[in-house]
Amino acid sequence: MTGGSIAPRAGSLRLCPHGGYSNIHPCSGTDGRDRGTSCLSSGGWPRCGSDVRIGGMPVDTLACPSWCVVHRLADPAEPGDQGTHYGRTFWVALNEDEAVEQGVTPGVLVQLTAYDADGERSTGIDLVDPSGTAAEMTSAEARALAAILISGADMRSLPASDGCPSWCEDHHPDLPPDGGIELYRGMVHYGPAMTMTASGPALSGVLVKVQVSVRGEGDRQERDLALAIAHAVTGATSAQAYMIATNLLDVADLCDAG
Repeated sequence: MTGGSIAPRAGSLRLCPHGGYSNIHPCSGTDGRDRGTSCLSSGGWPRCGSDVRIGGMPVDTLACPSWCVVHRLADPAEPGDQGTHYGRTFWVALNEDEAVEQGVTPGVLVQLTAYDADGERSTGIDLVDPSGTAAEMTSAEARALAAILISGADMRSLPASDGCPSWCEDHHPDLPPDGGIELYRGMVHYGPAMTMTASGPALSGVLVKVQVSVRGEGDRQERDLALAIAHAVTGATSAQAYMIATNLLDVADLCDAG
């Protein structure tokens, strides 16, 4: 996209109180009126597409998409910038016993975002893990990742069995890194590494991977579904994976509806 300086760059992004995120500035206040913040609550601000003025100067904007709930107005200091639109956040909590910055429960966020620059709009679906690491997808990629998550959740939900699970593609003894055979804890079985490369307008090229593993045997089995965005890995239950998949499908529908 043109005017790429307004778009988030690959890496860790910080959630803001309005439901958006940024790797530029954290939001500094609940009303988002500080021009240094990454997104602005629409309350008290002109809607995009209206006669917007910043510092007394008119700024051209495009009309809000139908799903916009929060937007960052155009920054006159950025040539071509016409603002950013954020849809509502779809959130799946992962571990309510762990508190993170601003008291938010760790979770996986899915959100529709549009970047306006030079009279054109680029739209992407953001997937953000608890560390703030993100991938940005097209609607087709979001649907493909939803199918991968559902497949992984199905694998993780299969009944325990002795020996290799039906989906096992690789296994090895579960030994501590510095331990001997006397500390053998059974086998670790790995399912297929199911991957998708995100090609959204701002975070293109980020690899997303889902892989299921099982440690131990019989009733002592420990199952894990790992969702990896770039090099950041998040564990999820089958139920959580199904919920993330549902959110991806819902946001893909919003994206396709325009």
